[in-house]
Amino acid sequence: MAMKKTSLPEVVAALRPRHGAALLAAGGVTEMASCRLDAADRAVFDDFHAAMRRWFQDAAVPCDLEAIREINAVYNDRFGPCLDLAFRYTKAGHPGRLACSGAYLQFYAILPLVPRGLPGDGFYDMGLKDFDDISTKCARGRASKAIVIRRFERLLAAADLPWAEQCDLADSIPWATQANESKLPLRLRAAAVHLAAGGDWRWRWLGGAALLEIDAKGGKISLRLDAEERASLAAFRPELAE
Repeated sequence: MAMKKTSLPEVVAALRPRHGAALLAAGGVTEMASCRLDAADRAVFDDFHAAMRRWFQDAAVPCDLEAIREINAVYNDRFGPCLDLAFRYTKAGHPGRLACSGAYLQFYAILPLVPRGLPGDGFYDMGLKDFDDISTKCARGRASKAIVIRRFERLLAAADLPWAEQCDLADSIPWATQANESKLPLRLRAAAVHLAAGGDWRWRWLGGAALLEIDAKGGKISLRLDAEERASLAAFRPELAE
């Protein structure tokens, strides 16, 4: 999938004042990892955090991945998810930002969806307010992974991304990969989550298109599937074969 790289100055500017909408306005989707730190952790981590923040904010500071990996090894059990995310995206050339807020350490990465030029030049509109709500609730621990996957699935479907780009994007979203259905496109992972939770389902035909309706404790979703998507989901759940 072709990607537009966002410059470090754009990232720094985008992170003020509300990260969700601002990051999307800068041309990408924010992927987030969080770790809770107690007072002792914060004291030990201060120097490291300052170095990481300089690393992401100052384009003149070289990205010494090996040195940071050595530091990460010391804190691997507590800080691994944040730093692994940082390594993955910075190595791929995508800028990001590490930030401390209250008791949380968070890393925000820019994952551009499509090479569409500058803001105002036709980016996909994925619902800035909805995405900001998702990010905020994740940071505060008030939204389950299933809810986040389901809401993000709706935003992705609204963006009408091609099948191949859905697959590429799905493999980059930690909330979806944690559903352990990495071979399914993100659009279908919400369905997989519901089905794994024992949700009831039925096929319905609407205007010649197959509509899969799933009811589960987490809520109800409806997915209009093409032949390729139906085959993909049926491979995961044979009982869904028409």
